[in-house]
Amino acid sequence: MGVSENKLARAKEVQAKYESQLLEKPNVVGVSIGQRDDNADEAAIVVLVDDLAAQNSDDRIPSELDGVPVTVRQIGKLEAVYQAKREASWV
Repeated sequence: MGVSENKLARAKEVQAKYESQLLEKPNVVGVSIGQRDDNADEAAIVVLVDDLAAQNSDDRIPSELDGVPVTVRQIGKLEAVYQAKREASWV
């Protein structure tokens, strides 16, 4: 069935409202919209962290924001990767 357009739109509104505050928390490396882990028919704000264990009680991420569920996913450290563009050569 999937997430309804209304639920998705509401999650996007709440994400826009809280994204900068969430990104200020230690270990938070990204904020997105997705599905709840336990219910694929519900939209959720997905907070990406590099280390779940490193969060202390002051930095806890809420389980919901303005009625929209929040899912926290550990993804590890992010690193920018640069790959030089190579020209194809024909022999």
